[in-house]
Amino acid sequence: MRSCSGPEALVGPIPVAPVAAAASLEMTLGPNPTASATRIAFRLEHDADVKLELFDPQGRQIGTLLETRMPAGPVQATWNLRDRSGRTVEPGLYFARLQALGRVVLTRVTVVSP
Repeated sequence: MRSCSGPEALVGPIPVAPVAAAASLEMTLGPNPTASATRIAFRLEHDADVKLELFDPQGRQIGTLLETRMPAGPVQATWNLRDRSGRTVEPGLYFARLQALGRVVLTRVTVVSP
C-alpha cells in the first residue's frame, strides 16, 4: 500500500455515482405509407424537452410538430402532410426526427397520391 504525502493527499476520496442507464426512445408511425395524415407516437420515461421535426429528402426542414416540455408517458402527434406554409406536400419520401431524453430518432414517412 502506498501513502499519499504530497499535494494529492489534499484531494481526499472522490465519490463516484453510478451511471444511469440511457433512456430508451422509440417512435412508431402509422399509417405509413399515407395519403392524408399520419400519427407519430412515442413514450417518455420522464419529463423532457421534446422536438419533433419533419424534413424533405434534401434535408430541408418543412415543419415542426412539437417543440415543448412534455410530461412522462405516451405522446402522440399528427402530421396532416402540410408544410410550415400550409401547403400539402408532394408524394415522396420524408423524414421525422424526434429529439428527447438526450437521444435522436429518425424515421421515414412515405407520402403517396390519394
